[in-house]
Amino acid sequence: MSVCARLGRFLMVLTLIVAIGGHWALLQSVAWVGMLANNVRQCSLTDAITKTFDGKHPCALCKVVAAGKKAEQKKTLVKVETKFDFWLAPVSSLLVGPTPVGFPPARAELLRTRLEPPPTPPPRLAVV
Repeated sequence: MSVCARLGRFLMVLTLIVAIGGHWALLQSVAWVGMLANNVRQCSLTDAITKTFDGKHPCALCKVVAAGKKAEQKKTLVKVETKFDFWLAPVSSLLVGPTPVGFPPARAELLRTRLEPPPTPPPRLAVV
């Protein structure tokens, strides 16, 4: 696989991760690891885990992630007002029926050959 193809795939995956909000999950994970490392220095492991994940002691990165998620949700909740203006459409175009389907005119010689009885006796060899 060429370098350009790998780079293209990497950029596509990175774009999809950012589009679905994966960057916030990555930053939150980094924040939790940092908080856990700092809390283990000050207290026991069980207390550090509890203090890290209880939500009462957020670090600066946790606050940035929360503010970013909140700002992103506000952007996505923009309401688009849709207005249908049917009165602008011409009335004649609303009342047009379907076009009739016509069959091609039958040729008389085709009808004659189909109405004749088959030859007797039937031919043994068809000549092309």
